[in-house]
Amino acid sequence: MSEGIRDEILAELKAFPDYETTEMESRVYNREVVKEQVFEELNYHIKSNKASPLLIEQLMELYENGYVTILGKKHPYETVDIFSSINSLLKGNMKQKDFNDPDSMLRGRNLFHIHHSSSFYIKYNLISYFEGKYRNDEAINEKMRELRETYPDKENIRQIFINCIKLDSVNRRKKSGQWLIYQKKENYYYFICLYLHDKSDVNDRMLYNSIKDYLL
Repeated sequence: MSEGIRDEILAELKAFPDYETTEMESRVYNREVVKEQVFEELNYHIKSNKASPLLIEQLMELYENGYVTILGKKHPYETVDIFSSINSLLKGNMKQKDFNDPDSMLRGRNLFHIHHSSSFYIKYNLISYFEGKYRNDEAINEKMRELRETYPDKENIRQIFINCIKLDSVNRRKKSGQWLIYQKKENYYYFICLYLHDKSDVNDRMLYNSIKDYLL
């Protein structure tokens, strides 16, 4: 059986196209026109609810360049995903989660988050799944032995294995994506910002530092 196969396959997975590292050039727009467009969209979708100056700036960057800069990286978003999530939330069709970890700096501030735009995180979830499921060469070789028995007439068992990883990664329940952060008040929602989600974000000091000046 192959030695070092885990590192080889991990390198292949990491070589897949990555939206986060794709070079994206800034474009030049009239900022007043962009700002007016952002306000029109917000007024239409959030209605009597409110948006923070931070979210407005993020949306302006998105309208201008097609991406939002978060933690120093350019992350492409689709405005339709953002506003669709907001619409679903306001209709009561979107599951919301609070920050309830005992050690979280975000706990007890009426802060919530909803997921959206998970399509941009297919690669992240793929690698995360592979690293968790196949921790050494023997685990991979065992799976490939099973696949050889299942597909005795197939030659490219390695590619079949990679395709299985892709499928299992897409189908698993716990996946990371992107967050829309907001506060919930007695009679309105206050949408604060777009942010990234990973396993440590409930304790993420960077998230708190990013939004503390905008909290109600």
